[in-house]
Amino acid sequence: MFYKKKSLYILLAVFLFSLLPVYSFNFASDITSVKNKITISQIAEFKVTIYNYEDTTETFRIKNKNYPSWDIRTDPISNPIFIIVPPESNNSINILVDPNSKYVAESGSHFVNFEIISESTNERLAQQVRVGMISSDEIQVGYVPTVILKTDFPEEINPFEELSFQITLSNQNNLDIADAKLILSSELINEEIDLNIMPKEEKIIDIKKQLDPKTKPIGDMLTLKLVYNNKDIFSPIVKKFKIVSYSEVVDDVTVDKSFLRRTDTIVFTNKGNVLFEGDLAVATTGIKRLFSSTDPGAVLVKKDGRSYYSWNVKLTPYESYSVKVKVNYLGIVVVLGVIIFIVLLFYLGRSPLVLRKDITETEVSEGGLSKLRILINIRNRSLKKIKDVSIIDKVPKLLDIEKHTSLGSLKPIKIKRNKKHETLVLWTVEELMPGEERVITYQLKSSLKILGGLSLQPAVSKFRQNDKEVKIRSNRSFVKV
Repeated sequence: MFYKKKSLYILLAVFLFSLLPVYSFNFASDITSVKNKITISQIAEFKVTIYNYEDTTETFRIKNKNYPSWDIRTDPISNPIFIIVPPESNNSINILVDPNSKYVAESGSHFVNFEIISESTNERLAQQVRVGMISSDEIQVGYVPTVILKTDFPEEINPFEELSFQITLSNQNNLDIADAKLILSSELINEEIDLNIMPKEEKIIDIKKQLDPKTKPIGDMLTLKLVYNNKDIFSPIVKKFKIVSYSEVVDDVTVDKSFLRRTDTIVFTNKGNVLFEGDLAVATTGIKRLFSSTDPGAVLVKKDGRSYYSWNVKLTPYESYSVKVKVNYLGIVVVLGVIIFIVLLFYLGRSPLVLRKDITETEVSEGGLSKLRILINIRNRSLKKIKDVSIIDKVPKLLDIEKHTSLGSLKPIKIKRNKKHETLVLWTVEELMPGEERVITYQLKSSLKILGGLSLQPAVSKFRQNDKEVKIRSNRSFVKV
């Protein structure tokens, strides 16, 4: 009995020590199984943890001892396999153990050996993992294909935009579903996708499809089913959806320019899947439209303080409507040219002399006009000198020139009466320089009291211009009592 208990204690101690990490001089390791039961076509996975007891960072290498029967690698692949462990710490790495069907039986337990080697001390720690191989036939016996399908297929689809959605297939058991077929069918989408679903795998399928933007608004149903071994794995899933209606009119502008002319050709296109019925508009300005025309004819409208040419049209999907807006500034240039020409002719044809006659002072006696002072102003407004200028003024017979008053800055050379008993006064100027001005003043008196008012005839000036005699008149002067 004593020996039996002693043996039991020894076995228990060995078992407990086997659960502890295996220690080396300066490091130890621990192996955890992630996936150790596989078929010949699958890959086992283990987590390797290395404990560094040194006070420096150490690098360790994992070396395969069973090649080519088994391949040991990482994902992503690193050859050789290194793991760096900080001082007095630990680090982990997942290794993939892949059987070679040429050397490994399809069923049974297999032990795969590898080494952990310290790069600084070259100390080696032998490790071993157990992989259970299961026949593919054994896995599938007793399993019914069970797959759950989920999709974010939209309820509304705009055919102008790319259709994008996902289908998620989740294999619920250890059955390897190979050569399956996912079938999508509707008025809009008809597609078959060949796929394989590994045991317990969740497979995500991204589907992107560019639709015909002219697709009319309709209601439809998308049917999804998964076929395996000529049988549906689940009942067909039906997703209702509808094609939304949209209408977007875009414009394309072409500009043709020439001298003082511009033609804008605007092509409007209905980039929608339904009929567009409404107004198309092109902006203009108040000044611009005075010189513009449209083809076909447009209606001028105002909106938000701006002016627009407007056309009311109907456009089926992808139908176009073309308009032209023509701007012609040649007319205004011609009008401005004519105005400038007329002004130039007037400027060139006008008299170089300016003659003006005014009544500057009046004297009233016993309710009637008795005296008045006359001012005549003559000015050369040209850029040339004018010679031999004469000024003649006619005094009505009811008035006489006061001989004892000053006759201004320019003295008359002759005063006489004509047959109508009117007094004629003549002044001469030998020359007038450009911009020069002369002033003539004299005073008139009446022996009779003039009632109501008096109108005086214009003064007259004569001079020669380009060997021709030119005569100009001043304005009439009027005084009211």
